[in-house]
Amino acid sequence: MRRSRAEIVERIVYLKKISLVTGMIALAIILKFYEIPHPLASFLKYDASEIPLTILSILSIKYALSALPIYYLIPVLAGFDPIGMFMKTAASLSTFIPLTIIFRRFKESTVGAVL
Repeated sequence: MRRSRAEIVERIVYLKKISLVTGMIALAIILKFYEIPHPLASFLKYDASEIPLTILSILSIKYALSALPIYYLIPVLAGFDPIGMFMKTAASLSTFIPLTIIFRRFKESTVGAVL
């Protein structure tokens, strides 16, 4: 059975979205392993793993929310503290969801451009 051109294009778009989501999840997990300690307080560490998740949430909140369990489980299986990783995931969620909502609401205005 031959597929129509519209079905083929729809399938290609779907595969591109899935590959973008998996790439962003992989990048977030890799960045989680590289933490930069704060110079004055060595117990505070910065990791840039929220950046790919924020970009993913701006593209689609649905994909970002589906990526969070994977973002949580892989570092926990690799040996990270489960409670600390849960708190990091909750903090990421409480950061990028409001940021995405504000960005989408004020996309055309100056506030959206600043965010």
